[in-house]
Amino acid sequence: MEFTIPEELKLLQQTVRRFIAEELTPLERQGAPYEKQLELRKRARDLGLFMMHAPAEYGGGDVNTLGLALVYEEIGKTILPADFILGMDQPVNLMTFGTPEQIERYLRPAIRGERYWGFALSEPQSGSDAQGIETTAVRDGDEWVLNGRKLWISRMMVADFVVLFAVTDKQKRARGGISAFIFDKETPGFQVLRLLDTMNEDGIRGPTEILLENVRLPHTALLGREGDGFKLMQGRLGVQRTAMAARCIGMSEWALDQTIAYAKQRVTFGAPVADRQGIQWYFADAAVNIHATRLMTYHCAWKWDRGDDVRAEASVVKLFATEMCSKILDMAIQVHGGIGYTKELGLEKMYRYQRRMRIVEGPSEIHKNVIARSLLRAGKYNMPFS
Repeated sequence: MEFTIPEELKLLQQTVRRFIAEELTPLERQGAPYEKQLELRKRARDLGLFMMHAPAEYGGGDVNTLGLALVYEEIGKTILPADFILGMDQPVNLMTFGTPEQIERYLRPAIRGERYWGFALSEPQSGSDAQGIETTAVRDGDEWVLNGRKLWISRMMVADFVVLFAVTDKQKRARGGISAFIFDKETPGFQVLRLLDTMNEDGIRGPTEILLENVRLPHTALLGREGDGFKLMQGRLGVQRTAMAARCIGMSEWALDQTIAYAKQRVTFGAPVADRQGIQWYFADAAVNIHATRLMTYHCAWKWDRGDDVRAEASVVKLFATEMCSKILDMAIQVHGGIGYTKELGLEKMYRYQRRMRIVEGPSEIHKNVIARSLLRAGKYNMPFS
């Protein structure tokens, strides 16, 4: 592996860092309502910083997975939704499997910031067990009829179309029996039932529950080939998990930097808090873990770009990074004492946002199972996974 970051990716990271510092950081204290976020999205588009991970042939920036990781590090250094503002919360790799008509109708407008979409996979009885989804899509002539219920579907209050997964063959399920569909939110029979109020205070971009009652779709709404839904979904999750790990690096750095600065100026019992050996060890442990996470994440991203199957390694970095970041944010609040518990500094908001990361894109326990199964299949230690 080449450990030198290409100059063009360094420049990209620096540009995103500057955009966040100049446009977002000054707004953190008062917050940015949804209308302001839309203004910032337009600003990002004007600067060429929108949908950087989308293919260039469709109007995106064609940034590879390593570049995606570098951008997500910077996204992690603000308590504002920089992923939404930069259009990085849209897993466009799924839509590249679409037909030319689907790409023109959905992908290109999304890359231009004109359309926004939701990703509908999870259900009330199947979160991590994606192959256990119960929403069905049944052929009826030249149409598909969809029925079911989805839960934890983010962005559907503001989205205008959706990529949704349904069972098309109950016998095959994950082995060719789950398909993906792409269609407009206003399709008859598709309902957003409620917006869930979470500890993260997502606002109208938060998770929702949706209902499908005899939703009729033309055969052309099928995304990719019939039965390829599980494979498409797995590919998307691997990249998203790597990006999440990178975001945790940025969040951890952000928290550690704030805490070091505070500990150096905060005096207790006649000496700066930073002079206490116990506090110094906190900082040393945090730095070691951030460095280890960065190396693992970059290595995983590099292998993605090389074309390797690194789904198991994506589980490793997602598990390690999210658990690591939780500990560092907890440490940061502890060292700050009472002020860290208030909304004065933003630590509590970052802590609440990060807590979900140990659940979404697969909870920690699921990733431990994935790693353990890989070890047991090999009958030995096999990391990095081949």
